[in-house]
Amino acid sequence: MTALATCLLLIVPLLPVLAGVLVFHVPRILPLVPWLPLSALLLIPLHGTIIDYPWLLLGSRVGVDTTGVALLLLGSVVWTAAGCHARRTIAAAEQPRFFFFWLATWCGNLCVFITFDAASFYAAYAMTTFAAWGLVVHNRRPEDYRAGRVYIVMALLGEGLLIAGLLLIGSGAGNFALESAAATVAGIPASGPATYLLLGGFAVKMGLVGLHMWLPLAHPCAPVPASAVLSGVILKAGLVGWIRFLPLGEDGFATAGTVLLSVGLVTAAYGVAVGVGQQRAKVVLAYSSMSQMGLAAAAVGLALAVPPAAPALVAVAVLLAVHHGLAKSALFIGIDLAARSPRLARRLLWLPAASLAGLPLTSGALAKTAFKSEMPPGFATWLEPALFAASVLTTGLLARYLWLVWPRRGGSGASGPVAPWLALLAASLSLPWLLVWLVRPDWVAAALDLHYLPDALLPVVLGSVAAVIAARYLPWTPRFPEGDVVVLLHRPRRRTLPMPRLRLPDWTPLLALAEDRPVAGQRCPDVVAGRAVRAAVRLRPLTPLAAAAGLTKPAFVTTPTVTPS
Repeated sequence: MTALATCLLLIVPLLPVLAGVLVFHVPRILPLVPWLPLSALLLIPLHGTIIDYPWLLLGSRVGVDTTGVALLLLGSVVWTAAGCHARRTIAAAEQPRFFFFWLATWCGNLCVFITFDAASFYAAYAMTTFAAWGLVVHNRRPEDYRAGRVYIVMALLGEGLLIAGLLLIGSGAGNFALESAAATVAGIPASGPATYLLLGGFAVKMGLVGLHMWLPLAHPCAPVPASAVLSGVILKAGLVGWIRFLPLGEDGFATAGTVLLSVGLVTAAYGVAVGVGQQRAKVVLAYSSMSQMGLAAAAVGLALAVPPAAPALVAVAVLLAVHHGLAKSALFIGIDLAARSPRLARRLLWLPAASLAGLPLTSGALAKTAFKSEMPPGFATWLEPALFAASVLTTGLLARYLWLVWPRRGGSGASGPVAPWLALLAASLSLPWLLVWLVRPDWVAAALDLHYLPDALLPVVLGSVAAVIAARYLPWTPRFPEGDVVVLLHRPRRRTLPMPRLRLPDWTPLLALAEDRPVAGQRCPDVVAGRAVRAAVRLRPLTPLAAAAGLTKPAFVTTPTVTPS
């Protein structure tokens, strides 16, 4: 068993690397590439196994834990569905380039879930970050490159904060094992600064408020399959980083936990407030992802602030991530579904939206029930109303998405790739329930309790009614620019006064005089004039420079006239 685990934990991450090399040279493998993420399911039976590879990097540790099982299921489903959708929607000539970056990003994303030492985790995290840039700028339009620049700048900021925190920890602990990272971080003298650096570094990936500028720019530029994996799975790399590195369950970090809890709640509200003022469905979903990651950040912050509740709250955060990843990727691919298969979209597109809003008997209701049941008593009095308000706001934001994407003309049958979307929809409705039933069946019982159903239904009803009233009676719809903070920080180029132009004369008549050539059919034997003009010939090398600078002849410069002798 150990030998099999050793081979699988090496081969499965290497498969996308090999396929990425071959996509340009062996096009026949392209139909198989979308199915490659399903190989991650081979690692799930290795739950509880961690293998050391002393010869790899600084001594790598690779394995699968409970968090990894949940995220491997999420990643294999979403990446496979998005890849199959890409095969049907990306132009054939562009598929090798798209799938090269797609495979590189999947390789990094997979390794983030299964690495258990600091150096290997950082290498996988950086690979995910920078390979995803190729997905953002895939269409190669000016707005794509602008979004790519913002994405890279924010990514470098996050990487800088992250590596600074890891160096603070590693200076005393070396390439530490992530199973004991909580005690390691809590035990170093600079545990406070290291914790805040890790919080900030991973918050960039999560898109928390103030560090979210890349999110609403990257999603509308990337192709729909790329947006599905960016929002559905890649954002969760930041959450995995928090779970792996933060001193969860250790005393002395209540302030940092409270800060993260507060920022998470502000992010949840801010994402909705700005998202309802957007005019494109993909941008609305980007702000929705920002809002939902705020709730996951609030759960992690609460776990950091209340050490005894940390294990249960970490499980809540993972459940929120899985539920959001499946539903949000279905909504992204649903944008193409509405355009290609309008009849099917009218029947089923509301289901993932209702799940994300928390409608009873959906995975959203299950996640919010689990969050409420694990709230510490001192926080429940004000966090439950905040969670209720978040459900109302999320419902309104998703109503805005449905309004923008809903087919307004009749369609006959399915004319697009609907099978991947249907599989993703089925997974979003069932997979979170299955995972929770295996780990925490009491959460399932609480979500199915008849006394809880009215509490789960009320915020969805209020949000729907508010959305209908706003759409019908508001005289105007608020509008916010995409990438709000980036637009506010952007300053147009300052207009400067025109540069004075030095205008040089036309040298042709002067050169003719100097060389004693005919000018307008006449000759100039005047030796004095010839000598005077020869001085001007020495300025001839300046003519190309003047032309390159755009210098032209001024009005006050006149061309000498030559009178016949």
